[in-house]
Amino acid sequence: MTEPEKQCTQCLAFKPLGDFGNDKSKKDGKKHACKYCKSEANRKYYAANPEKIKEANRKCRAENPEKYKEYDRKACRKYYAANPEKIKESHRQYRAANPEKRKESHRQYYTRVRHARNQCAVFNAQNPNKWEILQSKLKALDSTKTKEKE
Repeated sequence: MTEPEKQCTQCLAFKPLGDFGNDKSKKDGKKHACKYCKSEANRKYYAANPEKIKEANRKCRAENPEKYKEYDRKACRKYYAANPEKIKESHRQYRAANPEKRKESHRQYYTRVRHARNQCAVFNAQNPNKWEILQSKLKALDSTKTKEKE
């Protein structure tokens, strides 16, 4: 038994129903143009109207920040997992091109560490329980410091 076919209104070719997108408003439940023709039409429209598309995307992102924040987070995780060497090389190049920014970042980090240690001394005198909490925070800071050196 052969699969039912439909004629595309764009290319006029007869194609299987699987090559057409769904459209509940149509009698047969399929769009009038095949997926390939629709894809070509979209590609031409995007090429002719890039600013219009970018503005619509900006507007949509501004109206739905949480949705896109989660989407971006997932996309970044996937990219980082798939390209670890590329990411490392990119970081190496950035550090080589921006030594002053790196020095400033290190200066700010060590300032925070010194401040945290000074707070530990004050809290230790006042309340020994707080000392344990701050010690765990310092260990976490020290572990990030060793990771940065690597």
